[in-house]
Amino acid sequence: MSLDACAGIVARGDPDRFLAAMTAPLAQRGDLLALYAFNVEVSRAPWVTPEPLIAEMRLQWWLDALDELTLGKTPRRHEVFDEISRIVRDHNLSTDLLTGLVTARRFDVHGGEP
Repeated sequence: MSLDACAGIVARGDPDRFLAAMTAPLAQRGDLLALYAFNVEVSRAPWVTPEPLIAEMRLQWWLDALDELTLGKTPRRHEVFDEISRIVRDHNLSTDLLTGLVTARRFDVHGGEP
C-alpha cells in the first residue's frame, strides 16, 4: 500500500522522475519511487502554505522522523516514511543525506535566507 501511494505521489508531483523510475529494474523501482516521493513531499513543504512557521513545522516533522529512525525508535507512520524507514533498514543507510535534503528546503521557506 505504501509503495502504491509513493508511486502516485511521484506520478502527480514529479512525472519526469516517475517515468525515469519506471525504466529502472523492477528490484530497484520501489526504492527509487520511495526516495522520489520523499523528495516530492519535502520539496513541496515550503509552497503549500504562505506561513513560514507552518512550512517550518512541516519540515521539522521530517527532521524529527529521521532523527527517531537514526536513534532506532519506532518509525512514525506516514505512507512515504514507512518506505523510507524500510529502505534505511534494508540497506543499512545513514539518514544524513535525507536530513540534508530537508534542511536545504529551509532556504525556500525564508526566500533565500538560511
